[in-house]
Amino acid sequence: MKVLEEVPDSTVVTPEQFALDPKAAVRDADGLIVRSAVQADAALIEAAGNMRVIGRAGVGVDNIDVETATRRGIVVMNAPGASAVSVAELTLGLMLAMARHIPRADVTTRGGQWDKKNLQGTELAGKTLGIVGLGRIGTESAQRARAFGMNLIGSDPYLSPSRAKELGIELVSLDELYAQADYISLHLALSHQTANMINAEAIARMKPGVRLVNCARGELVDEAAVEAALRSGHIAAAALDVFREEPPVNSGLLSAPNLVATPHLGASTREGQEAVGIQIARQVRDYLLDGIAQNAVNLPSLSDVEYQQIKPYMALAAKLGRFAAQLFASNLEEIEVRFQGEVGGWKTQLIRSAAVAAILRFRAPPVRWNAAVRWCTAPCRASPASTASRSNPIWTAPSSSFPTSMSPVSSATSEPCWDGAASTLPASRSAARTIRRWPSCRWMRWSLPRYLQSCAAPPR
Repeated sequence: MKVLEEVPDSTVVTPEQFALDPKAAVRDADGLIVRSAVQADAALIEAAGNMRVIGRAGVGVDNIDVETATRRGIVVMNAPGASAVSVAELTLGLMLAMARHIPRADVTTRGGQWDKKNLQGTELAGKTLGIVGLGRIGTESAQRARAFGMNLIGSDPYLSPSRAKELGIELVSLDELYAQADYISLHLALSHQTANMINAEAIARMKPGVRLVNCARGELVDEAAVEAALRSGHIAAAALDVFREEPPVNSGLLSAPNLVATPHLGASTREGQEAVGIQIARQVRDYLLDGIAQNAVNLPSLSDVEYQQIKPYMALAAKLGRFAAQLFASNLEEIEVRFQGEVGGWKTQLIRSAAVAAILRFRAPPVRWNAAVRWCTAPCRASPASTASRSNPIWTAPSSSFPTSMSPVSSATSEPCWDGAASTLPASRSAARTIRRWPSCRWMRWSLPRYLQSCAAPPR
């Protein structure tokens, strides 16, 4: 709280005050910071009339209605790296617990048994650790495993070979990792691609006697498949800090042999909790004061340097959007934004959103739309197509196949170096039409720079 209290003219609502009446507490708030116990659901978000940002002190945002927040133009951000050391240390602790049967040794010794013969373990030294997901937590775990003399292999499509070499990790495919690893540790975010990735089929490809660690997300694992593999012995042991349902109720997995279970303790250290709280407070402060969105889950995250780099292009995109909105009598149904040169390799989502937001502000019906259109909500507000039957968002990924003749302001060129994106805009009139080609006329090319100079400042 000290980070936020140091901001001049700021008012901070304490957790105790929030608990008395959550909706009243957020009614005039600009930002909200929550941990896992607070449910930032649609009702709470709708009650926050001035809310601009919601920060999650942790990684998972399951307790935040991200869809409602995005529709309201509220940025949602988390703090994924602050507790990396805490989670990595727990990962190694669980590996040691499995290797040396520490939980069972504790129980039997307290029960009056001295069962050394049946508690013979194995060393970590010389074993192969396969790390799936080499972000901050994965790399911290790798550094600690190296100190135990383990061989390191990893699978991560986003890690470059040069960076893997610096870390002393051999990059392999997921199938190769399954086949070679004595220990497998998961450090992945949950997505449609990673949900249930440790299933019966994946387990069948693993080395017999493998040991599995999951300190990431419970939904990564098919618990029934892991239970069956533990009972058959194909998985020698598993250590799970996370579960699909927390706390797990009537789970057969908890009765499986050689399972080490902990109640989601990954970030639960004094140092980890303090680091997470400080990081998310700083991120929320920076967004409210400077508009810098770090670790945003519904908006492209930018560093301060990246933000300053693209800021002029966002201003230009907004001016072009306002200009385009005034060119046609009928409502715009679709626009296409393209980039040429170095900017095409940057994080251009915010530039596109600035253009769409400017058009929506100018052309949208005067019913709550204009005031609520912000950069993070522009794709969401542009998503409903003009036909009532379409309700899914239409916000296409960048494509390089657009013809260069569609550039409204460039001189004739044949360089096919465009990064384009299309967005469907809501039709406020029945006579909507698709604008797929900008008019190429001398007036536009000669008058555009002068017009842009006269435009207002970029959107806030």
